[in-house]
Amino acid sequence: MPRQRSEYTIAKCNDAMEPINKENWKTVKGDFYIRVLLHDKSETHVKHRNAVKKWLPEDGDPTKPPVKLTHYIKSPRGRNREPHVYEPLILEDVQKFKENLGYLATIAVDETQTLVKKPKTIGDLWELYRVQDLERRVSLKNFEDKLETSTIDSHQNSFNRYKELFNDHEINDFPRNLRNKFRELAPRLPKLNNPDETLSPITVRTIGGHLNRFFDWCSNEDQIPGRPMKLLLPSKKLKKVKTKIPTLADRNQVEAKLKSAVKEWESKEYRKHNRTTEAGRFKTLLRVFMMGNFGSLRRGEVWSLPLDRIDLDQRRIYVRPVNEEGGLSKANKPIFVKFNPKSQGEDFQPIPKKLYDFLVEDLANRGEDEKWFLDKGDGSVWYASPDGITKAIKKVLDELGIEGGSMHWFRKARLNEIWEKNPNASKHFGRHQEIETTESHYVSGEKPKDLIDLVDSIDQANGLIN
Repeated sequence: MPRQRSEYTIAKCNDAMEPINKENWKTVKGDFYIRVLLHDKSETHVKHRNAVKKWLPEDGDPTKPPVKLTHYIKSPRGRNREPHVYEPLILEDVQKFKENLGYLATIAVDETQTLVKKPKTIGDLWELYRVQDLERRVSLKNFEDKLETSTIDSHQNSFNRYKELFNDHEINDFPRNLRNKFRELAPRLPKLNNPDETLSPITVRTIGGHLNRFFDWCSNEDQIPGRPMKLLLPSKKLKKVKTKIPTLADRNQVEAKLKSAVKEWESKEYRKHNRTTEAGRFKTLLRVFMMGNFGSLRRGEVWSLPLDRIDLDQRRIYVRPVNEEGGLSKANKPIFVKFNPKSQGEDFQPIPKKLYDFLVEDLANRGEDEKWFLDKGDGSVWYASPDGITKAIKKVLDELGIEGGSMHWFRKARLNEIWEKNPNASKHFGRHQEIETTESHYVSGEKPKDLIDLVDSIDQANGLIN
């Protein structure tokens, strides 16, 4: 429980309610009172790093005069009370007093009290949400770090767009029919980087998701009346945006770049204590590329793939849920690999010849301690989360001057190649119902018998295999 010095102090005053210096308490007559400390982060407070001090009235009622300390430390019969008895009474009135002054008191994790002005507008409430929720929320990537600044800024941008539509209104004066108005008006907002274009449905859905979470928090914290507000969001299929497909030349260039980098860096000497090397980094990127471009695997499937789920005899890569420790990150923090595939149950990806030849050589040179397909060599997965794959591949594409996405970019190209030959085969190789989407949970089951022959014939036509 917060105590003296963090929420209040005891002061001795003369008849004019002027504080007496503590060194003169024994010699100067007066009575003891309670000074409430208001850490309101006002301009004066920040400048002088000193709390606002007010005298505590009885029952925390600002209309009453300051109450003497004896009101708390003495019982109605005049007996002395123990600190554990009177301190909660003081704190109760301190809390009431702050609330009556228009402050909202909250107890932080470390049991020190912070104060902000009781929110009056939706903007005030957002600032409270940002401090008490967003800036304290644990990242779902590793359950240790807080949300990245970029993530918090993304939420802030969502709220800024809300204010563009509905202004900074009071918290008890929400626009009428807000749920429908957001879905109607938000798609008309201009893009920040291109004002001539409007927001895509996906962006509107992202903004709406941020705002809905904010409204849930407001309701749970009793900051707004009634049930949680849910903004209606546009359909994802309202405006389809075709993903750019990399050309065969683009993909060949990426493969050549990665193989060349591996060869170059493997010829260099490293200190024995180096945990990772540039050769290891490019080898990992090559593994990612080969699985995406030739195996058409998803990012999360490759990131969480244990080596023992690659069956070269059956020419299958088994796609199953993963939920286990993944070693240590570069900061020596534990990595937890948790992945649930879109397939409901066990599924597998057949291995075409181009990928098979690569895997035969790659797996033959693995160390005894390696456990993951993307392994640092000591049983630790190379990236702390699938996001690391996206950033790493994007960096390679930027260096080559190739515009496009990342690993999913190659998967899309692969499936389109197969689609042109046989749409049903493309569906099975992609392990989903439609080539345009990967969101349906689908098990493709038995693969067509000629599926691998078809994929190999494509690679042969592309000059990738003999």
